[in-house]
Amino acid sequence: MRGMKKVVTAQYLSCTAILLSRLAAHFLNKAEKGQAA
Repeated sequence: MRGMKKVVTAQYLSCTAILLSRLAAHFLNKAEKGQAA
């Protein structure tokens, strides 16, 4: 049971990391377009 919790936590963390990186890339892209315009 304890092992399962670790796996779920790892999956949750990796999912969160992917979402955060996508958000960061989106904002960076927006900022670059704003500067170029």
